[in-house]
Amino acid sequence: KDFFVDHMLVEELGLLPPEVDEDPRKQGLVMFTAFVTFGSVPLLGFLILMAAWGKRGAADFKNAAFAVSCVLTAVTLLALGGFKAVYTKQNKVKSALMMLANGTVSGGAALLIGLVLNLTLS
Repeated sequence: KDFFVDHMLVEELGLLPPEVDEDPRKQGLVMFTAFVTFGSVPLLGFLILMAAWGKRGAADFKNAAFAVSCVLTAVTLLALGGFKAVYTKQNKVKSALMMLANGTVSGGAALLIGLVLNLTLS
């Protein structure tokens, strides 16, 4: 029965069967490290640009800093998708594009919700 389930995971769904020996603390540490590392790239890019322009220039260039942050986010998502493909033995381009699509949809939804809340509460 386990062989059949593992075979269906790999052949039909393209997923690797779960490792029984994996330590959940190690998996949690890997997730936390990836989240902090990849999540800090767009934020640091935004903060560095805003600091470089100074307080007076920040009002004028915040849209440009936001655009740079969005581009850094896209590059980071593509890299994360590529790294994921190495470990899951999937197509790197497809995995990177899927990660970018998922990130774009979730980021867009968060932005839309923030805009609606801002309009509603102000």
